[in-house]
Amino acid sequence: PAHFYLYQSEVVSNQIQPAEVARAVAERFGPPPPAPDLAALERNWISAQEVAEMAARETEWLGDVAAFVAATYQPEAMFARLSGLEAVQRAALLTEPRQPGYTTARAAAMAALVRRAYQEADGVVGKLAASEAALFVISAGAVAPVHSVVNVNKALADRRLLAVARGTNLLDATQTKAVAVTSGGAAHIYLNLKGREPNGLVAESEAEKTMEEVIAALKAIADPADGQPVFARVLRRSELAGIGLASENGGDVFAQARLGFALSARLGPATLIEPATLLGAGGYDASSPQMRGMAIVGPMPKFESLKQPLAAVDLAPLVLQALGVPPPAWMK
Repeated sequence: PAHFYLYQSEVVSNQIQPAEVARAVAERFGPPPPAPDLAALERNWISAQEVAEMAARETEWLGDVAAFVAATYQPEAMFARLSGLEAVQRAALLTEPRQPGYTTARAAAMAALVRRAYQEADGVVGKLAASEAALFVISAGAVAPVHSVVNVNKALADRRLLAVARGTNLLDATQTKAVAVTSGGAAHIYLNLKGREPNGLVAESEAEKTMEEVIAALKAIADPADGQPVFARVLRRSELAGIGLASENGGDVFAQARLGFALSARLGPATLIEPATLLGAGGYDASSPQMRGMAIVGPMPKFESLKQPLAAVDLAPLVLQALGVPPPAWMK
């Protein structure tokens, strides 16, 4: 052809420690494959099918390496993260008619990709379960279907709370009062406070007023389909302890979207609400049934009477208990 496109994934290096284990893994299994490239999927460079193929290669490599390390070196504790399953769900969780490109035939094809990713992860668990070691299988995080993306910084820019440098997609900190950082359905909005930020613009005496402006901007965003607010909750940092998110690194304002809406922190020209490019996201209210993960423990008789359901904050103490390590006081 006169024109063609060449896509290259990221190049991944083996950073396993110690060096002896890294050499053994490299000789036996070769370099690690790249993670599923969701950024390339968003740019329409690759398809959901190709994301699933990348995830399958990564999962197979990680599973083989984990089983080899466990059998050969018999570590006291080993942690393996199979990220491919989450990536496939973010790429292919097409379950609702409102999602972009939904047809029954396409939904069935996407469901097959997700089901295959679960089977591949289950195969890894099967390899590791063959040993007599205690095994914990814990979800990294749940993924819910997404139909729309809300550009949070666009909402702030429309209220003159955020500015972008002329001719760029870069933040102009000298003219910005607040900026959002997003992940899935959650957003932390930080005020550009004098004395705290390098180019602080908001005086301490103006902080409360600016927070109120941010909260009003977020609460005003409505779902075009039903007119209901996009955000399930909008909280000040002082209110985050009530939902287990108290942290000095938390946003001055925290917002969580309703299921179905993912949040973006994109700067520059944008539509406030636009169709989603990725079909799944996390970061929603942990009490929602769609956000429930799983925790499987075995074979360990002393854990047969675990309380049900487990909360995420129960998992670290549980693993420490299995290892015979007393949990720190703040974790109890």
